[in-house]
Formats: sequence, C-alpha cells, structure tokens
Amino acid sequence: MSITSKNRYRILFFLLLSMGIVLIYDSYHARIPFSIERAALWVPRFDYTTQDDVKQIIKNAAETGFTDVFFQVRGNGTVFYPSQYEPWAQDLHAGDLDKLGENPDWNPLQLAIDEAALYDIRLHAYINVLPGWKGRSKPPLGRGQPWADHPDWFMKDAEGNTMQPTSGWYTFLNPAHPDVIHHLSGLIREIIQYPVAGIHLDYIRYPFDYVSLVHEIYPDVPREDLNRYADFSYDTYTEAQMHKLTGSNRSKEARMHVKTAIIANLVDELSRSMKRINTNAILSASVLGNPIDAQWHAGQVASDWVSRGTLDWAVQMNYGRDTFSLHADRFARSLSKRQKKNHWIMGITTKSPTWDIKSQFQSLAKYRCKGVAFFSYGLLYDEHRFTKKSRLIQDLLDAHIVQKTEQD
Repeated sequence: MSITSKNRYRILFFLLLSMGIVLIYDSYHARIPFSIERAALWVPRFDYTTQDDVKQIIKNAAETGFTDVFFQVRGNGTVFYPSQYEPWAQDLHAGDLDKLGENPDWNPLQLAIDEAALYDIRLHAYINVLPGWKGRSKPPLGRGQPWADHPDWFMKDAEGNTMQPTSGWYTFLNPAHPDVIHHLSGLIREIIQYPVAGIHLDYIRYPFDYVSLVHEIYPDVPREDLNRYADFSYDTYTEAQMHKLTGSNRSKEARMHVKTAIIANLVDELSRSMKRINTNAILSASVLGNPIDAQWHAGQVASDWVSRGTLDWAVQMNYGRDTFSLHADRFARSLSKRQKKNHWIMGITTKSPTWDIKSQFQSLAKYRCKGVAFFSYGLLYDEHRFTKKSRLIQDLLDAHIVQKTEQD
C-alpha cells in the first residue's frame, strides 16, 4: 500500500518532533547543575620511567582536580614494585630484556603512594590481570616471568595450540587454571600490603579481539579458518568446567555461560584475597563499554560482580564516539539506582575531540552517574605540560566535583 503525501508529512512531522524532544532533553541535562563524587585518571606504565615522572604525574593529577589515580604496576608478567611472584619490568631499564628482573633501586608503587598522600589523592594499584607477555622476543628463563617459566599456564585455542603473543599484543593466562588463580591472588596479597586505596583490575576478560592479529602467528592458515585459532580456551580445566556446568552441551551459549562463570570466580578470588587483608580497600575493574559484547565475547558481567559484593567500582570503558549513548544506556539498565550512584564509573577516552569529551562528561547528569575516569595521562599532558584537554577537564572537575566521600 502506497503512502500518501499527507501521511508522509505526518511521518516527517513526528520524526522531527521526536528529534526535537531528544535534543531538548539532552540540552537540558547539559545545563542542569550536577555533581560527581569520584574522578579518576588512568596512568599506564608507559607514562613513567623515572622518579621525576611519577612526582610530576601525581602533581598534575592533583592540580587538575582528580580524586583518584589508577597507577599501573603490572603490565604483562612483570611488575613495578619488588615482588615474590614476578620480576621487575624491563621497562624501567629502557626495555632491555637482559635487565628483566633487575632492581632499578627505586619503587614506583611506593613513590606514587607517598606523592599521592601529599595531595590527598586516593592511589589505586592498577594491574593488567591476564596478560602474560607481549612481543615476539622471548623473556629470559628462570626469572619468574610466566611466559618464560610457565607456558602451561596460558590459554589454548580450538586447535589445541597455546596462545602466542604477537608483535603488538598479549598472550593471556588461563583464568581456569588453579596455578594461575593462586599466582594472581599472591600478587593481590602483596600489593594490598601497601597503603593503597584499592586495586584496579584491567584485562580481566577473554581476548575476543585476537582474531584480527592471529594471522601474524599462522600466516599459512586461510583467513576463513583463523577464528578457530583465536577462540579460547580449550584446555583441560576449562573443559572440566564445561562438563560441570553444562554437561554435554557445547553450544556457543553454553561456552559463553562457562566463560562468564570462570571470570566471575576469578574476580571473587581476587576480591577475597584483598578484603582478607584490607576490608576497606576498593576493588575496581575496567570492563568493556558494551555490556552485551562484554558478556558474549569477554566473559564479563560487571553488574553480577557488583550485585554479589565482590566488585566496588565497575569502570565502563565507554570509548566509542558514535556508540557512547547507546552503551551508556545499556550499562545503566543493567544496574540498580543504588548501584549507579555508588558503583558505576563512566570511563571516557581523551583521544576524542574536546567537544566530545565535554558532552560525554555532561551526560553523567542524565545517567545519575557519580563517578568518571579519563583515559589516559599520556593523552592529556604533553611531556607533563598541561594541554587544552587537560585544562578542559580541570574546569569540568572544578565545577562539578564534590568533596570526597567515604566508600559505601
């Protein structure tokens, strides 16, 4: 049946009316007064190599108005503090692999804590949880580096091959392996001995994005067959969990269910390891921006972790310019009103233009989200100098941050 001209105009009228309502609604939320309680800054390990770097980073964070800093102290099977479990990072020796494990004669974690205390900033030790190595060069044997000394700890693909690091990406530890859980729990226990505000977990997920890189490892495999070399993990421990939780069901849905259970168990174990020593410490985790992708492809269900009380802050990496509102809507629907207020941190990337950064920040009012985190230090400051973006964030935080509150 054809649409008459009159009906076309009616449809066009209602479309324009709907668009106008949306624009007015968003504009209203951009103008109304609102406040946030937490403003965090990610500081990846690549942003510091010297003591002066650490001091300037914390000073800049304080001047900008951040209440919290996620300061990275584990990258991929190496650490930035003295550890019984993993060796000192070669990053503190200009990347020289021969010096992996060599003491740099200073402790970045302790220094960051001391500096943060001067400015009343909450310092969170930030760790990449499952990455075990990156790059095609092998780390030296016998120094406690997992990829070198414990290759059996890593994920296996659908062909039974151990996951390999690429020139620019990680190989992942197997979260179902009991020795891996014990190892990571040990890292948590020694980190929480420091007077940190909490521990921030990143890469606590399955590597859903490896398929775009795996051809580097298997150049002779036809591209249409590469998915099997990027599907993880098919090891004995994961298969045991499959049998326990799903019986003989090997469907995609069943495997997703098992992956989410394995990651949830790891979050539980790390939370218990931390809380046994410091019940007031904050456990936070970076999670994918789209909660649907997070569950189906990465094994992450942050709302479940929060509901069970094992995760204090779910930090949504909401980095897509075109999908920001869609993913924020989905994340908001997965949380209760109380969870949105106390446990949701909206992660914003500063790779975006200043207009997007400002608009995304202002959307916190619409979602009644009381926390924000910006990725990352190196994108906001040019060799520790303030930029247009860091000055913008300084103004936004000055206008909207409230005095720090006690963790609920």
